[in-house]
This record gives sequence, structure tokens and C-alpha cells, in this order.
Amino acid sequence: MFEIMLRNAINAHYKQYFNDDNWIINQARPNGLLEQEASEIVRIQRTYTNMGVYNNDKMVASFTFGFWTYLFTRRNYRIGGKTLLQIFPNKAHGLKQTDIYKQLTAIREFRNRIAHHEPICFNATRAIDTKGSVVILGGLTFVNFPLCIHLC
Repeated sequence: MFEIMLRNAINAHYKQYFNDDNWIINQARPNGLLEQEASEIVRIQRTYTNMGVYNNDKMVASFTFGFWTYLFTRRNYRIGGKTLLQIFPNKAHGLKQTDIYKQLTAIREFRNRIAHHEPICFNATRAIDTKGSVVILGGLTFVNFPLCIHLC
């Protein structure tokens, strides 16, 4: 659910920011926000076009959580106009792009541990791990959905 909310909020934000419903394709150009992902974007677009089902929503749903998290890196945040934090209108005061990127990365890594059936509550010695397993995004909200995740 979190991943879907995040990608939809980012998509809505950049559709408005770039005034472009097809921003993913159009930002996969040299010096564009998605320049580094251009080959993957073109491949996905071509697949959907050949199937006769291409649209922006299909493109949005095709990308991984890592792709959406990557938009918060320093480079992409800058190229994207330094506006992406606007998707969190009620974020805790003082949270910056690097803080959000680190927290999203921690959530992605934790989610991947679950998906790969790795232990999430115990460390290598099978003792309860109370530090490495808890991910908290206190105070972040996007599209009026409170986002405070306490896992494990």
C-alpha cells in the first residue's frame, strides 16, 4: 500500500510540475530527470505500445519501489526542481531530501528482507533485534494519508 501511495503521489506531482501527463517518457531524454533510466523506460514503453495498451498508468505501475526511491537522490531531487518533498505536506519540520531518501531506502531494504523471507526480528545470533528492524517515518504525510510505519 505504501509503495502504491508513494508512486501515485510522485506521478501526480511531476505530471503537474512538468505540465505533462507523459512526463516519464519525456524526462527520459538527455539531461532529463530520468536520463539514467532511459533504456528501461523505452523498453517498457515499446512493450506496452506493441501490445496496444500503452498509457501513463501502465508505465507508473511498471517501475519498482527502488525506481521511485531513486527520485529522492540528490541529483534527481535537484533536476526535478527541488519540489518533490511537496508530496509530504505534513512532514516533520526540518526533514530534508537526504533524510527522506535515507528513510525510503530503509523501508525498501526492510520490505525486500520480508519479500525474500529473511529474518526481520532476529539478528544473526537469533537474539531479538530491536534496532535494525524498526523503520519509522514519523510525521510524513502525503495526500492526506498519515504515514507513520512501525514494523516488527
